[in-house]
Amino acid sequence: MRGGSGTLARGLAKAWPMARLNVVQVGKDLTVAGATIHKHNLPFSAVARTLPPFPADPHYDAKAFEVCLARHGPGKVLFWNVAGPAD
Repeated sequence: MRGGSGTLARGLAKAWPMARLNVVQVGKDLTVAGATIHKHNLPFSAVARTLPPFPADPHYDAKAFEVCLARHGPGKVLFWNVAGPAD
C-alpha cells in the first residue's frame, strides 16, 4: 500500500493485526508502528515509470504498485488502491 499520512496503513493494521504490513512512502517521511516502509525514489511531482493495469493516480498509487511488483515475495498480496487517475 502507499502511504501519505499513514492513516490508511494504521487502519489496515488494526483490521489485520497478524499481517505483514508494507507501506510505500511517496511523499513526506512516514512511520507506522510494525510496518516496513519502502521509500519510492522519485519525487511526488514525478509520475511512476510503470502504470498498473487499473485506474490509479500516477503520482501516488502507481508508485506503490511499482514497488509492490519489484519487492513482493511469495504468497498472497493485498494491494490497496486509494485513488483513481487525477483529472
